[in-house]
Amino acid sequence: MRSSRSDEKLLSVFLEEVKYGAGIGLGVYDIHSPKIPSIEEIVDRINKMLAVLETNILWVNSDCGLKT
Repeated sequence: MRSSRSDEKLLSVFLEEVKYGAGIGLGVYDIHSPKIPSIEEIVDRINKMLAVLETNILWVNSDCGLKT
């Protein structure tokens, strides 16, 4: 799921009691952006994801790369 440019706004779907049992990969870094996020920014994004999703379904990815 392309989330790195959305400020994790897409995570709100999972806050609305949507139960998603399969694995989901969320992007933490847009590989097409000239801005390279700091380690702290990436850790912050991962922590925001973990506040919403269970660890057993979360896959941390660079952004999905659909623009490639």
